[in-house]
Amino acid sequence: MRSGRRLPCRLHHDRRLTLYGSSREVYTSQERGYDVTSTSGALTIPHFTFSDRKVYLSVLSTIDQTIEATISVADRYTDQLSEDTVWTTRTCPGHTAGPPIVECSGHGTCIDPCNQVMIELGTCTQEAYCLCDDGFVHGSDADCSVDAFGGFLAPDIGTVEQPGVRIPVVWKNLANPGLPSKKYFSGSEALPIPYEVYSAPPHAIVRIYVDGKAYPNNASNTVVLGSGTSVSGEDTYFSASVYNQEPLVDHKITFNLISDSGELLGTDTANFNVGQIGTGCSNDCGENGVCHNDYCVCFDGFAGEDCDQTVDEFMTTAEFSTADIKKGSWDTSASFEAGDAYETAVLARNSLKVEENIYKEATQKAAMKARVKRSDDEMELSATATKNTLNSHLTSTATAVLEAKNSLSDGAETLWRKLDRKAVQIEQAAESSARMRTSNLEDHIDMQRSLYAHQTRTQNRYDAQIRDVVVERAQMLDELKEQMAQKNFVLNTLKASNGPRVEIDRLTETVCVNDQQMGVTCTEQPLSTSFPTTAGYKTTGQVTNMPTGARPQAQDVGIGNVEEPGLYDSVPRGR
Repeated sequence: MRSGRRLPCRLHHDRRLTLYGSSREVYTSQERGYDVTSTSGALTIPHFTFSDRKVYLSVLSTIDQTIEATISVADRYTDQLSEDTVWTTRTCPGHTAGPPIVECSGHGTCIDPCNQVMIELGTCTQEAYCLCDDGFVHGSDADCSVDAFGGFLAPDIGTVEQPGVRIPVVWKNLANPGLPSKKYFSGSEALPIPYEVYSAPPHAIVRIYVDGKAYPNNASNTVVLGSGTSVSGEDTYFSASVYNQEPLVDHKITFNLISDSGELLGTDTANFNVGQIGTGCSNDCGENGVCHNDYCVCFDGFAGEDCDQTVDEFMTTAEFSTADIKKGSWDTSASFEAGDAYETAVLARNSLKVEENIYKEATQKAAMKARVKRSDDEMELSATATKNTLNSHLTSTATAVLEAKNSLSDGAETLWRKLDRKAVQIEQAAESSARMRTSNLEDHIDMQRSLYAHQTRTQNRYDAQIRDVVVERAQMLDELKEQMAQKNFVLNTLKASNGPRVEIDRLTETVCVNDQQMGVTCTEQPLSTSFPTTAGYKTTGQVTNMPTGARPQAQDVGIGNVEEPGLYDSVPRGR
């Protein structure tokens, strides 16, 4: 079931406000981390039911202001089931199908170094491995099945189940017979100390220490167990050689069994003692002398390499040279030779040093050889794994290439057909384009013709309108001329009037007659004769002359006129 919530938060503020929200960080901020942030005053913090039932909000303001917060909860994915994620998992050594499923023998964690994509694609070259819990180490199957330092069960009868190391009890009893007696091993030769390593895991090591120090040295005290050891048998028995230890003091040798991961699997110790180097000092000079530099200095009256023979301390040199003094208590047949004990001790010590150096080199060489073999084996395994991976990749690549080739072949055929179709379409489009260009050109020419015709009509209409205006102005000028002629006639009658003016039809004349008494009677009578008048200028408004040119002037246009008789008869005359 997946059920999520959003917690919208809106703050009412003025400005300069930054919000930080988180469902995990208590002191959420830019420095400590946040899930969401906002500067708009509104913030939505995602929250899921399987997380903590808390969200955290931080408000950062650069000014002092009053802030009001409104917080609400919005459910998402309510009652919705999420899809199960399918994972491809790999098992580790010590796997048990279960239930329950157990990995690494139940004593470790299974670690897969490859991610899901690499596993699904098959490109992972590393196997899943176990990381053991404390107290457990890898067994032969690298499955964390070995209980570190778990001891052993009846090793003498071969039932050892856990890894360990031990020095045989027989040798311990031999080296330590119990007080007051002590066992002194020869100091003139190497002391072999046997030990047994059982059930050791692969690549475990044994470190050897004498008196708490690495023996022979830090570089040579390690024995590498390449393939491990069995529970019992020949491969479990080993031996360490000890050289040049201080004589007549207690020594302790320690064997530590350590796993490849550095876990201590077992340990065992034993005490031992070594005697003096040299023949005489080996029995403490028979208590008749002092051991000095590995040879005996006998007390007066004693002779021999171990001071076991008595002599007259007052004999002369000649007598001493002929005295019957033997080599020592261990050899009563050979004659004593002066300095032979010291020479024997020096040779023994030098021989021990040479043998110790050879042992160091052999031990170090064996450890290095085991490590080199392990490295070679790992390189071989890695090379084999890489080769297998490459072969698998090569096979899959060849298959993919073949499929791609077939797909490309099919795709090429499809592309060729598509190319042919496109070529036909392009050719058709080119022809259509050519026709369209021709049509467009024709339309362009028609449009130009139409434009030119329209321009001509417009120009003609404009010219006609100008002509009409010019003619109208010319007519108006001629009418003004007519009016001016009439005004001039009136002005002239005024200038020539002898008295008040009167209309022609109201003009009268005085007619006088004599009566019989010779009296004269005069009367005003209409004119007995007609009043002669002049003709006046009259425009006809007709264009008689139109100048050529684009823009004629009104005064250049000819307008027709006539001399109309009686035009001015209505003008009063002066009497």
